[in-house]
Amino acid sequence: MSNPVQGILQTADDFFAKGEFREASRKYLEVLRIQSDHPVALHHLGLCCYRTGSHEQARNLIFQSVSIQQNNAVAHDHLGVVLVALNDFIHAEASFKSAIAIQPSYVDAYHNLGALLIKQKHYSRALAILESSPSTPKGALSRHKLLGQTHLLLGNTDQALTHLEQALMQRSSDPDVLSDIATALEKQSRHSEALKFHSLAIGRRPGENRHWQLFCDCLKILTASTPSSAGVEIRLQHLIRSETLPMQDLVQTVIVAAEHDTQIAEVLSRWAKPDAVGISDPWSDMITLAKCTSLMMLMSATPIDNIALERILTRCRREMLTSDTSRDDEILPLAISLALQCFNNEYAYVVSEAEKQAISQLENKLAKIVADGATPNPVELTILAAYAPLSHYAWANILTAQNWPSSLPPVIERQIKEPLEENEIRPTIGQLTKISDGVSSSVRDMYEQNPYPRWINAAVRRYDLSIADVLTSPPILLELGDYVAPDVPEILVAGCGTGQHSIQPATRYKASKVTAVDLSLASLAYAKRQSAKLNIDNISFFQADILQLDEIEKQFDVVECVGVLHHLENPLLGWETLVRRVKPGGLMKIGLYSEAARQDVLAGRKIVAEQNFEPTADGIRTCRQYIINAAAKGDPVLAQLCRRSDFHSLSACRDLIFHIQEHRFTLPEIKEYLKTLNLEFLDFEMNFAGQLGNFRKELNGFSAEKRLDKWHTYELDNPDTFRAMYQFWCRKPAQ
Repeated sequence: MSNPVQGILQTADDFFAKGEFREASRKYLEVLRIQSDHPVALHHLGLCCYRTGSHEQARNLIFQSVSIQQNNAVAHDHLGVVLVALNDFIHAEASFKSAIAIQPSYVDAYHNLGALLIKQKHYSRALAILESSPSTPKGALSRHKLLGQTHLLLGNTDQALTHLEQALMQRSSDPDVLSDIATALEKQSRHSEALKFHSLAIGRRPGENRHWQLFCDCLKILTASTPSSAGVEIRLQHLIRSETLPMQDLVQTVIVAAEHDTQIAEVLSRWAKPDAVGISDPWSDMITLAKCTSLMMLMSATPIDNIALERILTRCRREMLTSDTSRDDEILPLAISLALQCFNNEYAYVVSEAEKQAISQLENKLAKIVADGATPNPVELTILAAYAPLSHYAWANILTAQNWPSSLPPVIERQIKEPLEENEIRPTIGQLTKISDGVSSSVRDMYEQNPYPRWINAAVRRYDLSIADVLTSPPILLELGDYVAPDVPEILVAGCGTGQHSIQPATRYKASKVTAVDLSLASLAYAKRQSAKLNIDNISFFQADILQLDEIEKQFDVVECVGVLHHLENPLLGWETLVRRVKPGGLMKIGLYSEAARQDVLAGRKIVAEQNFEPTADGIRTCRQYIINAAAKGDPVLAQLCRRSDFHSLSACRDLIFHIQEHRFTLPEIKEYLKTLNLEFLDFEMNFAGQLGNFRKELNGFSAEKRLDKWHTYELDNPDTFRAMYQFWCRKPAQ
């Protein structure tokens, strides 16, 4: 080998070791231009292709390498790994066996073959291969992990635990090992211990649905008499405080956990009955409910999307307001959590006429107390805050300087200080374009009244990866071909709303600069405040109309527009405008409503039209109650609507069934749009778990158009597949 080739190869390997696969690829290609049959360059270029999602190209390159250098066990093993990714299990198995035959001490090939056999459910064969693999310090973790998993699948829980505990000694933070230990303990009916390991797995990898689902399944098995109920509560509190999971994902689990406490379960059961029949001491019941700390914490953090609990909390609020019982501090935790919950859901709970009169009296009472220079009773203040945001009252500013119990400041912060901060932010937001008349103007007015969505935490996880590395890695796994990621990607989020979406590209792409635009200043002010609170400083917020973005000449590496185009009078016109803002070869992420998945929403929109419900706070509350009652009487479509998380807060419900403009799409229509716009469909971004993941793998090798056709057929059989919306990536031609 000549020295120039050796030097280039070393540089390429250095890039590869640092994970800079695009740069490494360029150097390996440079070697191949000098020596086209260089086996190492072919092999390592294939690995770069594999790491960036180009699996077929990886297979071809590594196959060339092993054809030239047939005794390279490592290359045979890597070829097997690529073939597994292509679902070519027969040839993958042959490649792993070739690697073992060439180098019997090469442990990776044994482990990869064992993992493949497990994947194919050949557990006994997998066990034989893994037990025959050499035992080396370097391969100890993988060997014990796979042996533990295999024994677990064969039902040998004692042997499984022996190997998994050995694996845990190698790496105590491995979430898969923790999760498998928990599963083995469950099979031995050791649920208390299992829950500990499930929660540890979640903490190590919070975004992994498998760990979360196993945690929830274990929790459901526990009974109220289980000695670990206190431990469950502590673990849930830890998860909520850590903010490593979207709070919405915790709602059902926290409710299930609460029902495992005998006293709380009895309270919930009594209050869930119609008209709260049989409640002899409501105040005592509410004090008991206030002791469920995880539920109180969750109520403070996110809208609770559970109709049964909404009914209970609505009754608690009414009882606090109208009861003659002394309002003592024991009820304060519930009153505070209820005030925050109602603020989170924007006061979506129904209000009776009797309550309206009592609210007026309480407003007058508190206004007089403040005017006299006194401090209001904390419980009475939080009761009022459960019916209306404190920022609405002229005397609210005075409250910020008063002394309060240590638990009350979150109410003052969220209901007074943060809205004041948003009012100060509004004038600082620049305007990129003019706002169109007609639908754009009407939509802006709607979101000025109801910024959407109101969110408290974003479970932010920061990454230091290029766009290409993020999009070609699990769980997205796009095939990006010759796409070259920019070093400093400039991203446009068109229709950012209250900023939750714009945080994602700002934190998951290395060195990204995000421009986030929206029609509504109220939404933008909320977004800017929340981003600053999270110390995210690479987002610039502007007021702009998508239809007028041709007023700016700037083009972006990525344009993301999710949940917006379907609210335009002409979605195609808006999409065309956005395509012009994408650099040649750049990427787009688009989100559009599915016709098949929104039949329950259409039923809700029909009710709004037929009953003439107004898009006001009272109108939305009344409409929600109408739908809840109809669902309770057995309407399955409206029951499905009630299960949507957006149904459970005022602005989200307005967006869901009161929106002045909504289009829905089918995948054949989207295919035609993509063709019209000359965009290449890449793939959907969604949770590809279970059946969905298996179906996606079946589509490997098909053209973009054929994959969309097959997804359409799949959706016809499974209409809830895209219940949230279609979210997909596409690419603009390079020339």
